[in-house]
Amino acid sequence: MTNQPYSANHLSSIATILDSEAAQQAAQKPFSSANITTLGESSTTPLPSIDSTNDPAVASVQSMDFLVDLHLYSQEALNAVLYTYSGKFFVEQQRTPDGKSVQVKLLLKDFSVSLNASEQRQLRGEFYQNLIDQQVRIDLEQRFGHIRDLLVAEAFKPVNP
Repeated sequence: MTNQPYSANHLSSIATILDSEAAQQAAQKPFSSANITTLGESSTTPLPSIDSTNDPAVASVQSMDFLVDLHLYSQEALNAVLYTYSGKFFVEQQRTPDGKSVQVKLLLKDFSVSLNASEQRQLRGEFYQNLIDQQVRIDLEQRFGHIRDLLVAEAFKPVNP
């Protein structure tokens, strides 16, 4: 065996095979809170890649699961975000046994439709972005809501002729 460097195509092929195998293994595992890692935790198993929209190992699905850390996001922010998805999805939420997180499931109301890998990636990104947006709104309201109230009161104060 010689010590020749691998070409970019060869490394890409290896990565695709590894990603496909990881995705197949993840798809075969039943969902449970034990399989979830949150930010800051390390995992010994690699996460399956969802960057390839043509990857047959990443199947179309009718539901998606999210784990929301209640140390990062309030229940109020989560409820506001879930409400925005209630038109297209049935929404389920359940606290984890430790009470530090909420497990969320979004299930498509239209059973004739499913989400491909690209749509799953889009939904996951939008969900967490909306969660951040709602939390920022709540935080700003708590910090600066009194200023808005003063401005509104001043604006509608009777004018003395």
